[in-house]
Amino acid sequence: MVPLGLAGWFLGVLFTWTPAPGRFIADPVLVAPGTGLLIGLGAHLARPTAKPGPRFTAAAAVAGALAGALLGSPAAGTGR
Repeated sequence: MVPLGLAGWFLGVLFTWTPAPGRFIADPVLVAPGTGLLIGLGAHLARPTAKPGPRFTAAAAVAGALAGALLGSPAAGTGR
């Protein structure tokens, strides 16, 4: 999950810095969407496939990862 989270963060920085290069690198607007989406998708794909679960497991994994990213990003303390 760590490589997926870092990849999501780097993609968010890349896509945000292209039109607005003045954004802070640890801004929750940059960090939360990319990391939450990729970590949620990775958690969904890493689940065992032997037991088919409900159809909303991908949405629940992505929603949980997005919520965790949004709640956890202010805890990092940007120092600004």
